[in-house]
Amino acid sequence: MDQGFSIIAERIAAQHCAELVMPRRAQPDCSAGLARLGKRMAQVLPDLLAGFADDVRITATAEEPWCGDAAELLQPEVGDFSHVVLSAGGSSDDFVLSIDRRAVFELLDRAFGGDGRIMGDLPAAIPLSGQSVLARLERALADTLTALAPASALPALRMGRRDSDAAMLRPFPGEAAVHRLALTVRGGDAEPWRLMVTMRSAMAELLAEAGSDTPKRRATGPHDEPFADIPLRLNATLIDMRLPLSRLGGLKPGDLIPVSVARSVPLALGGKVIAHGTVGEIDDRVALQITSAFSHANS
Repeated sequence: MDQGFSIIAERIAAQHCAELVMPRRAQPDCSAGLARLGKRMAQVLPDLLAGFADDVRITATAEEPWCGDAAELLQPEVGDFSHVVLSAGGSSDDFVLSIDRRAVFELLDRAFGGDGRIMGDLPAAIPLSGQSVLARLERALADTLTALAPASALPALRMGRRDSDAAMLRPFPGEAAVHRLALTVRGGDAEPWRLMVTMRSAMAELLAEAGSDTPKRRATGPHDEPFADIPLRLNATLIDMRLPLSRLGGLKPGDLIPVSVARSVPLALGGKVIAHGTVGEIDDRVALQITSAFSHANS
């Protein structure tokens, strides 16, 4: 019996390309750069939010950056947030900006003369006036991310889908891991609220570079976008006087208190005097003519 035989392959033998057999590139560690970026955002936020709250001291604190599975983003957050997707171009989801809804009602209350203290449960829906505040806040924060990125590396971010449930947004398709910056913000004596910026890995690498000790972008000046359009609250002290407590305690309607306007009126930003001027009039309105400003104020 002839036992000789030959083996013929039924299909072409598998051939592995170099990309499949080469070691997988380790996920870059962006935590140090993002931590520094978070601190820079915390420094910028008080001035950015000054236009939303009158004469209120605002403080911001950056939390440690978070990195994890993209699916974790879809888990319910502790708190009540409004989420919006931000895109740097194309159809990709580059960021998810999450703002505590309490912030919207606090800023809205202050806009109508309240103290910003929101008691009890929040309303189920944000009123139209609150939606306007939310849209302004989202735009200002998105522009801040653009400004903090390396020069010309991040275009103006486009607003996308918005929902109170992050799971409904289905962000970051195909992303294995995402990174998140979170900040805690407090206005005066009101309860603190949080905002979060979650980003895909490519954006995390880009912004981590911006948060490095030697950023590769030029310094942003007051005439550069987007900071040029951020409203800031200025205080001109026309009268600074002292009265004894006994006089104050005896005040009643109809009393007259003699006052005199200072010759040099200080103009302050966030409690720091940045300029001086004299009081005048223009178009039947009280005006302040600047006589010294910024570096020349103390010369």
